[in-house]
Amino acid sequence: VILIVDDEPDIIEGIITGVDLEVLGFTEVMTARSGEQAMELMRRKPADVLLTDIEMSDMNGLTLLSWVREHDFDTVTIFCTAYPEFNYAKKAVELQAFDYYLKPIRYEELTEKLRAAVRKVREVRSERQHKLYGDYWLESQPDNRADFWNRALMRYAGEDGGGGWLVGEAQKRRLPYQEKDFFTLLVFDLYREHKLKEWTRGLLD
Repeated sequence: VILIVDDEPDIIEGIITGVDLEVLGFTEVMTARSGEQAMELMRRKPADVLLTDIEMSDMNGLTLLSWVREHDFDTVTIFCTAYPEFNYAKKAVELQAFDYYLKPIRYEELTEKLRAAVRKVREVRSERQHKLYGDYWLESQPDNRADFWNRALMRYAGEDGGGGWLVGEAQKRRLPYQEKDFFTLLVFDLYREHKLKEWTRGLLD
């Protein structure tokens, strides 16, 4: 999804007709004539790529990007402006803008910048997905370790025990156990049925 923001409708129309957004991979094109309208659209559907003018009547594009960052959207932003002012460029860098180009718009150049922005979107999605899987993995480790030791005790209680299985199972589960590690196992033999009934489930666990 791309959001194009400019207070001049001719600029928006020119970008839509001058750049083949569908070929670049955009399945939806949203447009806004002001920063406030852009914010409202972003609240309903955060854009993957934001292409915005800097100088607008209600707010400038830098303020819009600052709002996007405050709301933690992973939006890749390209600025467009008619004024090559250093302060704009400096602020754009501080807000982690992806790119910056000057009017008048050259559509071939803009196409290349948008193609690079699409690649960046895919990179950001991949990084977030890996982080999400990493968080799931860390959260599941206590259960992973508990199940490992439960299975280990079950095997040693029968005739299928062995250190080789322990090492192989630990490697398969990506647990940080090695063959040279030592562990002390405490096994409680609970046999008094009448006593167990007095215990709460939590205490028994």
